Amino acid sequence: MAEQVGELTTVHFEYHYSYPAHRVWSILTSPQLFGQWVRNFETTRYATGLTFSFDVFPFMGSGFVGEIDGRFTEVIDDELLAYRMATRDGSIAIDSRWTLNPDSEGTRLLVDASGFDPDDQDQVRFRQLCLVGWPAVLGRIDELLRER
Repeated sequence: MAEQVGELTTVHFEYHYSYPAHRVWSILTSPQLFGQWVRNFETTRYATGLTFSFDVFPFMGSGFVGEIDGRFTEVIDDELLAYRMATRDGSIAIDSRWTLNPDSEGTRLLVDASGFDPDDQDQVRFRQLCLVGWPAVLGRIDELLRER
């Protein structure tokens, strides 16, 4: 079960998988997974310093048109996927870390995002999108692990 705790400037989830970290990593970094949630995500390599982009649905009645650019800030296979993600117009920028922690029963995945401005309506909406969307992604990772 995904659990979110924290304040309005952050998002934090924890999810436990009954699989080793390398299996969770293989799903987490698969284009098959992200292609289910975003459009035009064509990244096939995950490495520190590489850039990526994708599209999500725009926020009606705002300046957010749904175009996201990002850069991997730290990638350690089977351990850490960190990136900075920003709207193309620069109005929203957040830092995310997906940390895999092996344990005796599988892998605990910690997902942290920071940099949300609770005084900016578009950033509040983007944070809400993360609060709703990321638990679905975490659950889908579990489903894909069971299918393989």
